[in-house]
Amino acid sequence: MFYRPWAALPKDAEFPCDLKALGYFVNNEDEIRSIESPDTYFKYHVDLLERVNDRQRFAFNTAVESVIHGRLEKEGLEKIRLPWDTPEDEPHVPIFVSSDIKSKKRVIIIFGETSQMLGALAMRIVNGRGGVDKGSLVSIVREIKKQHCSPDDDDSPGIILANMGETFWWPEGKRALELPRWNATPAPSMVQVSRAFRPNYHCIKGHDNHHSHVEYIFDEVLNVLVRPDAKIDIIAVGDGGEAVEKFFNHKFTWAIFGPRVNSMVLLGDGVHSDLISCPGFKNFLKKRTRAYVVEPSLKEQVPLATSHEGHNGHAIHGYFGCPVYSSGEYNYIECILPRAKEHILKWIQQVADDENYENDPNIATVNPYKEELGSPEAPEGDPWDDIPEEERPTISFADREMMETEVRLTRMWDNYKKTGRFESV
Repeated sequence: MFYRPWAALPKDAEFPCDLKALGYFVNNEDEIRSIESPDTYFKYHVDLLERVNDRQRFAFNTAVESVIHGRLEKEGLEKIRLPWDTPEDEPHVPIFVSSDIKSKKRVIIIFGETSQMLGALAMRIVNGRGGVDKGSLVSIVREIKKQHCSPDDDDSPGIILANMGETFWWPEGKRALELPRWNATPAPSMVQVSRAFRPNYHCIKGHDNHHSHVEYIFDEVLNVLVRPDAKIDIIAVGDGGEAVEKFFNHKFTWAIFGPRVNSMVLLGDGVHSDLISCPGFKNFLKKRTRAYVVEPSLKEQVPLATSHEGHNGHAIHGYFGCPVYSSGEYNYIECILPRAKEHILKWIQQVADDENYENDPNIATVNPYKEELGSPEAPEGDPWDDIPEEERPTISFADREMMETEVRLTRMWDNYKKTGRFESV
């Protein structure tokens, strides 16, 4: 019988957590490019082994994280550790808040997706076309700083960046990570890549998951850092929105925090309105909430559903319980905020300026799935009218930019299958 000692196992892949050491730099357009080939973006497929590729991405994302955090700090945000007074080497979750948040009369809280690291919105933008600022919360923070708290207060709103993803403690690294990076942490060997989850070692007190993190933000952070009379605006992305809605969907919770919440924007996902049982929160959704969704056939800011449509009208968008708008994003929820930030933040400011604001229940909506194939100028007896509805071919429209992107990605994958190299074309 063959015996192989532990020391003889192949070592896990190691990469430096530094952009330059990894072979990348940030160009004048704020895009991360290869030093060796400046026309090339981040290259994930550096090896045939997926583990090696994941380890490289772990190092790359950690390096990018330090760039994003440095920029957020330059914008006047400071990083704090939760739970309060936790030593740096003990289990904690970091968040960003405005350094002068205690003096702000309006605060915007951003809850991201659980798959993203703190400060990032869409890594596909950060490490690709668009660049670091556009794909992260840096650009959002800069836009928020241009706003004012109210018509009587020209001071910019305070900011809280919740950390929905980094709820997994990495004992060896003395830090919290989101699940994709936590699974790619260093292993004893190349063949021991599965990391067993042990609550006693890998959970963070009060932040066991993104739901408990939302509770901590409202129960602790707001009470300690935010003045009692300050109004709260909420931007929630993907499953972050679902967690926020579930938190508010209790009469006792809404009675405490409801009077403080000024507006809320849900991006891409949320709880079905039929499951909302708290009358006060349901009324708030109808009057002072908006949702933006992925809709490939329309540009941004097109109304798709009103707050009262429910299962009627455009059923695919009518479940939010609030007015729904197209974001202009074609594919990914994580890209909604980078793409539609001007419209979203403009509406939040509009609500902040009008304490009696209510959504218009009678806005004219557009159904992107209704086939308006006839023409007023079409001659009588058009053969199209003679074709039964069930036999008509489906006709859809696609954005030119989206089609060009899909063609480019298809060619990149074809090239990878032939050469084993994932290169930009």
